[in-house]
Amino acid sequence: MDPHALTEESQLRRAVVAELQGSLLSIRTIEAFLQTLVTRAADHVVADAVCSLTLLFQGRYVTVAGSDERAMVVDGVEYDRDAGPCVEAVHRGVSSVVVDLREDTRWPEWAQTALSLGFLSAAAVPADTGAGAQLALNLYGEAPGQFGESEMRRAFLYVDEAARVVRLCLMLAEQADLAEHLRQAMADCSRIDQALGVLMAQRQISSREALVILRTGARHDGLSLREVATAVIEGGTGHAADLPVTSDLFRLRMAP
Repeated sequence: MDPHALTEESQLRRAVVAELQGSLLSIRTIEAFLQTLVTRAADHVVADAVCSLTLLFQGRYVTVAGSDERAMVVDGVEYDRDAGPCVEAVHRGVSSVVVDLREDTRWPEWAQTALSLGFLSAAAVPADTGAGAQLALNLYGEAPGQFGESEMRRAFLYVDEAARVVRLCLMLAEQADLAEHLRQAMADCSRIDQALGVLMAQRQISSREALVILRTGARHDGLSLREVATAVIEGGTGHAADLPVTSDLFRLRMAP
């Protein structure tokens, strides 16, 4: 690569990283961030390109964002037929360039749909998020030959940096899921403890005896301890069993 191209790539990478980081910090939902990522892709790859982002996760394709509804329609044809440039990108990790949709014969049904929606060229660029998900940036152009060597080089750079941020988003989503499971487990424990207290007070028994009663009721009725505890609390107190979880662990939450 010549020094000029290398300098241009370094400048572009710095600009992309700064922009993606700024977007992630200022946008409150992953969905909104992905939409911004796709909307700005054309600014860095090729002007007037229509872009979409395909994610292959747990064996399923999904277009997580698109700058134009037409791109999402064309992507859907690929998913239905399991054939097309973005399918090749996420499955095989290879990029594809369609210089002229009127002449390319690799994916006829996908090409026919793209042509009917006004596209004449297309490309797909893969990236691995490293979090069990494959990513592809899909590019559609309304003129033939819109995605040449320099455009594809910029597309690779852009989707590579995007994949790093998507990996972070997926990791945060997993942590949020774990936090929710922990919060629910703490709520269950609080509810069971309250039910034990109700039984101990009503029957003048020990906590161990009260726990035996809860477990016996759960086995007999095919219910969870949480469900039996809820019935005991509501029957014994006449109040709803919902209890707030006040642990400091769950006070640190992202703004809605």
